[in-house]
Amino acid sequence: ARVTEIETAMHREHKSSFKDLLGNRFFFLPIVWVGIGLSMFQQLVGINVAFYYSATLWQSVGIDPTDSFFYSFTTSIINIIGTVIAMVLVDRVGRRPLALVGSIGMAVALAVEAWAFSADLVDGKLPTAQGATALVAAHVFVLFF
Repeated sequence: ARVTEIETAMHREHKSSFKDLLGNRFFFLPIVWVGIGLSMFQQLVGINVAFYYSATLWQSVGIDPTDSFFYSFTTSIINIIGTVIAMVLVDRVGRRPLALVGSIGMAVALAVEAWAFSADLVDGKLPTAQGATALVAAHVFVLFF
């Protein structure tokens, strides 16, 4: 009985087309522009750098090259944890609050990381306190991503 209700509802709805996305003033509907903007923002925040250069990043904060691969692995695990948290929360709190909290968290983490990397290098590496701060801030950035 429930299946036939769903099938009947599906047959009553019209098929979506590309034309449904078009607006009259700025070519696309505003919601499409929001989606395009969010996708651009996602690429411009630098998450690819965090993953691609993570081993180099960890070496620059004073971590041994063999250990830097372990920290790169932890970065990926933290990304998975953040994704699962977002999946659980998206239906409870909504997409907008998650996007705002994520953006603010990433901005704060990047500011802290920038401060840590602004320290004078000692023997080509960051001082211990700034190195640890950069490590934690990078992981926080990935978590909020």
